[in-house]
Amino acid sequence: MEDVMTRPSEKNNRKILMLIMGLPLILMLLSYTLIYLIEDKKLDLVSVLGTKTIGILVKPLKPIVALHLSGENGLPFDFSQQSHKWTLLVLNSPSCGERCANNLIQSRQMHIAMGKEQSKMRRYQLYLDAQLEPSQLARMKEENPQVVTVYSQLKTLKNLLADQDIADWNDIAYLLVDKRGWIMMFYNEAANERDIMKKDLHHLFKYAQ
Repeated sequence: MEDVMTRPSEKNNRKILMLIMGLPLILMLLSYTLIYLIEDKKLDLVSVLGTKTIGILVKPLKPIVALHLSGENGLPFDFSQQSHKWTLLVLNSPSCGERCANNLIQSRQMHIAMGKEQSKMRRYQLYLDAQLEPSQLARMKEENPQVVTVYSQLKTLKNLLADQDIADWNDIAYLLVDKRGWIMMFYNEAANERDIMKKDLHHLFKYAQ
């Protein structure tokens, strides 16, 4: 009689033990599935998290390689060979003048204010439709020693983001590129740098590893 009564209990214990042993495997499979969906751009992590961003999300994401960048030396710039970091592209051009110069200053202050998270992001100056003279580039380097200048054409940028319903291209101050080289967000001139830092960047650094 005792053996008969203990059998259901043993079966239940065995089921519980198998469930406990299988749980890590299930979680691991779910994690790999989530990573695959995010990397394959089939899942928008920012939208899933439900965050209210300051920047305007680029949907679908655009590859930065499509900008056909060149570097400070005039040679093609291979973004894929750079270290994997979030990248803030500060837009500039010969016609932008003081406004873009101020954006570059504001981006530096924002970067400094990020404190211990500074190392998670870098800043590039995206200069459109021209190249800086050596003296201009040297002066920019003195004022912004950590900024790398890359070059492209406004026409190329417009073609890449043609489906994003951008009314005024002169109003775009920054582009945000994720660690894998996808342009995921852009910021209008009116966006507050403090809000960009607190509401967008800190959130992305925390959840979008």
